[in-house]
Amino acid sequence: MPSDESAPSYALEVTPESALQFTLTRTPASAAENSSTDAGVTRCTMTLRHPGKTGQHLAFKVKTTQPRRYLVRPNQGIVAPNSTETVSILLVEKDKQILLQSYDRLGQSALDHSKDKFLVQSCAAPDEFASLYDKEKRGDEQKSDGYKT
Repeated sequence: MPSDESAPSYALEVTPESALQFTLTRTPASAAENSSTDAGVTRCTMTLRHPGKTGQHLAFKVKTTQPRRYLVRPNQGIVAPNSTETVSILLVEKDKQILLQSYDRLGQSALDHSKDKFLVQSCAAPDEFASLYDKEKRGDEQKSDGYKT
């Protein structure tokens, strides 16, 4: 996204800029039931970039008009100046199957006019808050690593 001088200093640059593209593929029933693999998972990514117009960290929250259809991870966080955060958006398997059935009945037009939307909100985060958030996030990662087998 080109640098927009009129954008507020707390605005993150979002890529892709206007539309997320999901590729729907049919998965065998056995692969769909095996949740431990990523086989057949329909996902796309969004990149949030801190343009560095301010030295403050930027907090973000990603919202969607269909929260039960999509899993957004992370759906909130902190981005340091001149760095990026990659957000993964997964289409829930049940809704993927519904979309494929619509495609079978109506063709491509069933998918072309999706009204699902995503909103990225951002604001400046005080350094103290960003530090605490980062420390807590690292603590959670260490806890989850301790339980892996």
